[in-house]
Amino acid sequence: MNLDRIRYFLVLVETEHVGRAASLLGITPAALSKSMAKLQEELKLPLLRHEGRGIVVTPEGRRFVDEIKPRVLELEGSLKALRAGKASAEDRPFRLGTFEVFSSYVLGRLVAEEFRDLAVDVHELVPGPLEEALARGQIDVGLSYIPVPHPKVQFLKVGRVRMGVYALKGFAGKAPFEEWPFVVPLPPVDGGSATKVTGLDGWPDHERPRRIVYRVDLMESAFSLLREGLAVAYLPELVVRFQNRVVAPEFRLHEIGEGLLSERARSQDVYLVLRKGEAETRPSKRIARFLRKVMS
Repeated sequence: MNLDRIRYFLVLVETEHVGRAASLLGITPAALSKSMAKLQEELKLPLLRHEGRGIVVTPEGRRFVDEIKPRVLELEGSLKALRAGKASAEDRPFRLGTFEVFSSYVLGRLVAEEFRDLAVDVHELVPGPLEEALARGQIDVGLSYIPVPHPKVQFLKVGRVRMGVYALKGFAGKAPFEEWPFVVPLPPVDGGSATKVTGLDGWPDHERPRRIVYRVDLMESAFSLLREGLAVAYLPELVVRFQNRVVAPEFRLHEIGEGLLSERARSQDVYLVLRKGEAETRPSKRIARFLRKVMS
């Protein structure tokens, strides 16, 4: 059954005049009459009858109006809401969820290369809450190297980032590893990571325990301790590379203790986090393209 024909019929019932109804609908009287004949044929009901130069709605037509008009209004309201929702989704900023290891020094480069034409909201979320925010529709895509399984999300691997222990040049000297003062993120991994790590920096505690002296909420606080020569940190090479570009040479970080961990533990898979069953969007493809380039 054609919805337009039903709308035409409702207008015709309101006006009780073919010419006036056709004018309101923006069609010819002949087209309206033909459409009404087709509707009655489909329903196998006599909805209208001609009387002189006008039309009269039959009892069957009145009952049809009573039944169908509320449903048409409900359908039109639903369609309007869907269109409004689509428009608001298209108008709002792209919402990226990640944690500071990416947002502090990688975000600017990502936006500069891939998102100059798009407004972006960045939500600082640790693993666990990140997956939950995605499942609830509070963000559009997540970026993480510590995946926490969730029934409503999926993980798309986009590459591997090399990890290492970093400090000012010559900081560690001949001090044994057990004495190195690590600075680590204060928030733990929440929700049970798919890997064995428990700390937000991804250190493999199961492989080698370390001495933690400082715990901080902000990555910039960690870098402040590193620049003062007070600490060492386990960081992605990518982040250190970007950080070293914006600081004076004497504050650049260097990798120390390269043989501390197994080769497998010294790299992390990086994932786009998507809602389960959802295809990659244009913004998520841009993020993947950027990461594959800078991690290669």
